Amino acid sequence: MEEDADDPVHQGPSTPKKTRLYRGDLSKKERPKHRQQKFRTDWLKSVLINHSKGKNHIQIMQDASSKQPSITLFTKSPGLKKQQLVSIAETKLAAYFAEHNIPFLGADHLSDLIKEIFPDSEIAKCINVKRTKTTAIVKNVIGVSQKNKLATKLKKQKFSLLMDESTEIGTVKTSCVVIRFYDESTNQVESVFWELHVFDTNNPSSANAENLYNSLMSTLSEYEVPMDNIIGFGSDGCNVMMDLHNSVASRLRATFTGIFIIKCIFHSAHLCASEACKKWPRSLEDMARNIFNFLKSSSKRQAELKQFQMFLNTEPHKMFNTYFQTEGVVILELHDKIINLYKDILLCFLKRNYVLQTPLEKIYPNNGEFQLA
Repeated sequence: MEEDADDPVHQGPSTPKKTRLYRGDLSKKERPKHRQQKFRTDWLKSVLINHSKGKNHIQIMQDASSKQPSITLFTKSPGLKKQQLVSIAETKLAAYFAEHNIPFLGADHLSDLIKEIFPDSEIAKCINVKRTKTTAIVKNVIGVSQKNKLATKLKKQKFSLLMDESTEIGTVKTSCVVIRFYDESTNQVESVFWELHVFDTNNPSSANAENLYNSLMSTLSEYEVPMDNIIGFGSDGCNVMMDLHNSVASRLRATFTGIFIIKCIFHSAHLCASEACKKWPRSLEDMARNIFNFLKSSSKRQAELKQFQMFLNTEPHKMFNTYFQTEGVVILELHDKIINLYKDILLCFLKRNYVLQTPLEKIYPNNGEFQLA
């Protein structure tokens, strides 16, 4: 039995050599010997060249060339990237809307129109600016940038404040602040928008003198503008702005000694003209209003007036609505318009030389000598 155990013929099946190699059970003699193969230069001409012509190698190189950036990109001088150019274009478009007072609703169709007009432009293809983005650019980019630049100038220059309050059609109370200063970059006195304050719509008394003054001072302090640079204040003559005791002007006088305060010249001239007109007969103002009311609501009468002026070969006169909807002094201009219109009517009945060369107060329409035949 012992002889059968030592006989390899009678032994069971042995473990394959590959398995024992994987396990690491091979003896030193059984392990395969590693022979280092020397490099031959003819591989460059035969093996590598043949490999470069293979289908797999060609396919791999084509895929890699479409994704991998060219090495020439790393040797060119650095410039603006495409996304930066797109951002600059969108910012300029938003500035164009704001500068020319164009409704932001038009931006919804502008980017699509630009893509159709310039199909070969890579920048135009990437422009995507609608009204929401246009509003955000104007408020958060252009507005903030310009205000920071203005604040930097105000830290070095003396300036005056121009302020006017208003109530919109939706009963929203607002206050607009404009800065007037000498700009060294333009060598001119500039008037630049600074801030628009919006007050609580649920509280009718929120836009009082104290809140107006505090909002004005807080916006200057926010940008660290020196208060000593304030030398003047201008506004309309309402009580909340120019009252002697409880107003924005009285608080500025108490805070800034020697500040120059002036009311709006147009408002003051309007009040003076209104008081002067009260000394005139009421019939003069009524006549001017009746002429306007007679023509404003009838397109037929306006067309007949235009035809009448063309027949007489006189300069067409505009409607009087602009004179009744302004705070400026327009008494003299309105007087001249009525006189010219009256002369045009006289030309229908009297000789032309008599009407044009005779002072109006000396014209007698009943004088038969100068009447038309």
